[in-house]
Amino acid sequence: MIFDMTLMEYTEYVSSDFNLDAIDIVYDSPKLIIVDGKYKVLKKRIETFFEQDRDINRNSSVKNAYKYGYTKSEIARFLNISHTAVNKIL
Repeated sequence: MIFDMTLMEYTEYVSSDFNLDAIDIVYDSPKLIIVDGKYKVLKKRIETFFEQDRDINRNSSVKNAYKYGYTKSEIARFLNISHTAVNKIL
């Protein structure tokens, strides 16, 4: 915590560069979607479905991410594959 830092550590912390990828992750989750007219909060980030070997478990991970609530487009964008490829997997 910041309270446990020395002044020098705090100064270094606040003057360091921001990790923009980390900021994007924070602002992108949790994700709010509407399913059957009701709001659903997607607490699991899409990355968590693909933490295992992406190539070996890819198809089952795609199916699980889609069942959870991520769209085909989001999955395709994350995996850098076509929307058609995601459709074929599903």
